[in-house]
Amino acid sequence: MINLIKNEFNKIFNNRLYICMVIIIVFVFCTNLLYKYKIDENGNIKTKVNYKKEQEIYEEKIGNCINCSPDTIEKYKYIIEKNRIKNKYGSNSWQSYVFDNVLDFNDKSYINRFENNDWKSFVHDEIKKNMGNEKYIETLKYRLDNNISYGYNYLNAALDNYANNDDLNGINKYIMDTKYNINKVNDLRGILINFFNEYGIIIVIVFLIIFGGIITEEYNKGTIKQLLILPTTRTKILFSKYITMILSLLLICIFTFLLQLLVGSIIFGTCSLKIPVLLVNNKMQIYSIYKYLFITILSKIPILILLPVIIIFMNVTVNNVIITVLFTFILYTSSKILLAYSTMQIIKIFVNVHWDLSIYLTQQLSSMEVKTSIYLLIIYLLLLGTISIKRFNNIDIKNSV
Repeated sequence: MINLIKNEFNKIFNNRLYICMVIIIVFVFCTNLLYKYKIDENGNIKTKVNYKKEQEIYEEKIGNCINCSPDTIEKYKYIIEKNRIKNKYGSNSWQSYVFDNVLDFNDKSYINRFENNDWKSFVHDEIKKNMGNEKYIETLKYRLDNNISYGYNYLNAALDNYANNDDLNGINKYIMDTKYNINKVNDLRGILINFFNEYGIIIVIVFLIIFGGIITEEYNKGTIKQLLILPTTRTKILFSKYITMILSLLLICIFTFLLQLLVGSIIFGTCSLKIPVLLVNNKMQIYSIYKYLFITILSKIPILILLPVIIIFMNVTVNNVIITVLFTFILYTSSKILLAYSTMQIIKIFVNVHWDLSIYLTQQLSSMEVKTSIYLLIIYLLLLGTISIKRFNNIDIKNSV
């Protein structure tokens, strides 16, 4: 068996493998650079808005507004001032936040307070105006005690959510207490947390390029006869291919992960790795990034086991590389789409709805249970494996090309 596996590994060390490695390296570098320069901490694409241009447009509207109502003119003036503030102080500044959410536009004292960086005066104003709202007052006093100015950032979002009683699981309170930006995506920690979302498709594509025709190509090259006349059972031959595929898929994942760790450490640094990961499923659970990654990897094992079985099954039944690759790729990419319709009974029979057990870490699906998923995965593994072995054992060497 070991010699058969060695033989299978020897077959994959060709130009195709090296090209795939280059593809992964380029993809990892591009992903990290994209997150560094084009993605903000919330995962949105960074956009640069010309607020001065918008300001000029509305100034022109007022100049041409002959029969406009006072309300319309006042609206235009508000938009002009809003754009002036964002252009001068920045769209994420505390001044922009206060202008959008806190101040009374008719109270022109804000102009001097903005200039003097006096954000605390607005906090005191809010305390006076909202004496009956204890939760909001608590967050305002928290600002003063911790010297946290207004703004569009993770800490202010947590304060706002906490003030609005949108903190059933205690996540926002945790952020307020620790000052950790647990939802940040544009750093090393953020990319590692979403590792399989970021690199899952490229890993599967590379895997399919290398192994999509693991048996079919033996037919096309005429080497199937040499393979089947070896002094060993056909089941062992098929099993050696299966083991080779599992080990190779695991190695591709490890290679991509280590490369991401290296490249991400160079581009972002490693400071973010000290921030824990919070998972919410009924209650909040706190994990170190390493423990979270270990649990996530374990939850992905069914995919690691079943993808090779599906490819082998398609190879021995359809005997067409293109159909095998397309079918497997669609099966993988459609899993999340199908999961959204998991309440439908017909959807529950699809293997790709169940093979990613990580969904149970953060979701409580009323329509599915983890033990049901495991049972179905075992059934699929045994069924596809049995059919593949029988088909492969029944191959007629004389009629093989």
